[in-house]
Amino acid sequence: CLAHMDVVFHKTKCEHLIFDMNNVKTMPDGSLKKTDRTAPTQQADAIDTARYYFNVFHANFLKLNR
Repeated sequence: CLAHMDVVFHKTKCEHLIFDMNNVKTMPDGSLKKTDRTAPTQQADAIDTARYYFNVFHANFLKLNR
């Protein structure tokens, strides 16, 4: 969605999501690296919520652009 849609995030209201998007890493299988929940870069709660939102509410768009 982010690559194909004009998505804008509010700088202060989405600060946790923006942090996650800039800092969370992925594993070789594509999953998010969450081996240490005490590390802020591995909690990934905001990005999990955003991924859920895009997968649920933009599923048709995602299917068309895969």
